[in-house]
Amino acid sequence: MEVRHEVLLDIDELKKWGRWKSRSKAYLAGFSESINLLELVSEYRNTVEEFHAWFWDFLHEYHAKDIAELQAMDTSVRGTHL
Repeated sequence: MEVRHEVLLDIDELKKWGRWKSRSKAYLAGFSESINLLELVSEYRNTVEEFHAWFWDFLHEYHAKDIAELQAMDTSVRGTHL
């Protein structure tokens, strides 16, 4: 036996809200009847995680020289106090 629970968002009900932006309307148009909330949240989480990883790498590359200088200063200070 298998029990399955889903939360489905009704597309027609969502479209009744009058304040959707054009990109949101286009996104909703891609669905016929409903949106599975778990799938929607999982997709969004993946997008956020991918952005976070990209941004972290970007910051480290952008500030590589500064990070290296800070590490050198830290090593120097710790070396004089040991």
